[in-house]
Amino acid sequence: LRVADLFVIAPTALPAALTQRIRKLHGVVADESLDAARLQVNGKYADVLGVDPSTFRGYAAKATAASDKLWQRVAAGDMVVSYTMGQLDKLPLGGHVNVSGVKPEKLMVGGFATVGITGTDAVVSQSVARSLGFPSGNAIVVSAPHATISKLASQIKRLLPKGAVVQPLVSQVNVSGTSGSAGVARI
Repeated sequence: LRVADLFVIAPTALPAALTQRIRKLHGVVADESLDAARLQVNGKYADVLGVDPSTFRGYAAKATAASDKLWQRVAAGDMVVSYTMGQLDKLPLGGHVNVSGVKPEKLMVGGFATVGITGTDAVVSQSVARSLGFPSGNAIVVSAPHATISKLASQIKRLLPKGAVVQPLVSQVNVSGTSGSAGVARI
């Protein structure tokens, strides 16, 4: 399992070499390219990630990451939605949702899960994301459990093309009462 510390997103595909450049920064232990888009699911806007289920699951919450069945459903073409989205929109497990991509598609709700990326409403496979018209590789999740998040975010920002942003997914507080990175706790 990896902590998802930072999320990079752009309106269009990010340069292919960017993940390699990020991976070389001090404190980064892993990063992964994703597809991301905001689209309508049953008429309501949702933030959806297109992922490789076999590798992205390591960034999910522990119980979600451990569920082989859930990730098999994503790989099979289903949409996995957050518990919140499932409850608010009254989505039935095994039911279908209408998704408005470049062409409308009906996807099965394959599960409810805590994804682990703040603000993510649902996850689909990258092949489903591409069929819906998501930009290919326009997002990156970064795990850097021993880095100072604000410093790393600044370093990544300097590598990004115009229009791309980096967002912290965790907050750090100094539990020792002094400045610096000693005694950093993740909350």
